[in-house]
Amino acid sequence: MAGIPVRAREPRDLEALTEILNCPSVVAGTLQLPYRSVESRRRWVAQTANSHHLVAEIDERVVGSLGLHTNPMRATV
Repeated sequence: MAGIPVRAREPRDLEALTEILNCPSVVAGTLQLPYRSVESRRRWVAQTANSHHLVAEIDERVVGSLGLHTNPMRATV
């Protein structure tokens, strides 16, 4: 059985991800605003430091995403 390819998110993926993230069943139960534009998501991506994002593809189409958001702790003396 062939697996589902997973790779690092690229800027070209934002249109497909915006389409997925604007689906009512995806927005339900989250605190995000519905119907955000691709440009709005582009600005959000530019501001997300300390984040790592992956996308899953089927037939070369983005069908899902995963994000890991870290919060680096600063050592105190």
